[in-house]
Amino acid sequence: MNNLKRLIKILLNFFLMLIYEVIFIFIIIYLKKKIQKNDINKIFIMYEGGFGHTIAEPMLLDYLFKKKILFIYFHENNRFHNIKISKINFKKIIIFPIYLFLTHEKKYLEYKKKLFLILQNKLQNYCNTYGVQDICNFIKDDIKIKSKSLTDIHWYYVNKNKKKLTLNNDIKKLCARKFSSYLKNNKFIHLSLRYKPREDISSNYRNGFCNLTDYFPLINEITKDHYVSLNHDFKLKRNEYKFIDNNPRIITSNKIKIDENIFKIYSATECTYAICEPGAGLLMPAFAKKKILMINTWPTKHIIPNSLVLLKHVFNLKRKKFVNIKSLIINNKFVSGNVNINKLNYKLFNNSIHEIIDVYKEFIFSTKLKKYSNNNTYKFNKASWAQINKTFLLSKTWFKYNNRKLLKI
Repeated sequence: MNNLKRLIKILLNFFLMLIYEVIFIFIIIYLKKKIQKNDINKIFIMYEGGFGHTIAEPMLLDYLFKKKILFIYFHENNRFHNIKISKINFKKIIIFPIYLFLTHEKKYLEYKKKLFLILQNKLQNYCNTYGVQDICNFIKDDIKIKSKSLTDIHWYYVNKNKKKLTLNNDIKKLCARKFSSYLKNNKFIHLSLRYKPREDISSNYRNGFCNLTDYFPLINEITKDHYVSLNHDFKLKRNEYKFIDNNPRIITSNKIKIDENIFKIYSATECTYAICEPGAGLLMPAFAKKKILMINTWPTKHIIPNSLVLLKHVFNLKRKKFVNIKSLIINNKFVSGNVNINKLNYKLFNNSIHEIIDVYKEFIFSTKLKKYSNNNTYKFNKASWAQINKTFLLSKTWFKYNNRKLLKI
């Protein structure tokens, strides 16, 4: 049965590949007309990358160039891309998604690259066309960063750029009406919970509890004084639906009857504060200049601007003790996110719900600060985003819970 499913999948992808090559002819004709009508002098294509990159790259391009830029990305059906990002208010960016229904396997990465080269070669006849990584070539020499990493460059410009990520005005007004009919005031906390059912180490290590039930105590704590806009990527159980329905301070796309993708963007960009687990869900409130509480943070290089950071805990199985903060933020095996630390006699622990509630209280108190400023004396790994971003705090709660007794090991 499994062999039959695999054969069907291979045949389906083969026919899709042929269809895409035909469709691309019409896409090129369409884009040629669009280029001629608008003052577009550059095209950037992203053929591989997660949801975060579909927002980060347009934000960077919008800042770097004076004339309109066409940004094309391959929208993959199994990468949790948000199909409504074209509704974001980029004044100098036109976003054109190309939908790919291919399985995310390594051999199809080669095919996506082939599709990218077809597009690039054909569009080059009408306009200068580049891959996303080529953005680095347009960075001015006087910028005080040595890195050629796109993520480093993003955070440099996020700190420098005064523009905030937002939806276009018409959709923003519609969302505001929907939210205001439910809220007593316009203040709410954006809660983004991660679940990515992928086999790669990086994705699994960044997951949190992967269900809503374990977060009930946190949501109850938040809704004592605030409304919460709930965003998640996992399927809900019957008791979880009931929990949401019974709490009038929980806002969801279903409750206010709005498109889920639009809801996620509005919630992240118009919230009072944001509480997020690792991944692309962090980028929208970061680009909207919101104060963020990062929970279950992993890997340790992913430190977002204007955030209070609660890292995951790492237990050294050989020495029978938890790894200290200095090792976590400097040692590459904890910083990169792509190392299987289980094979190195370490075990990764999520933040406990008690720890998350404590850090939430710390966060609400810390929002009184006008701006977070990292006054720690810790040395960070060169790959850490902390090298570019200085506006964050390491949570005091993490130090309190980084022991066997409180984490019940």
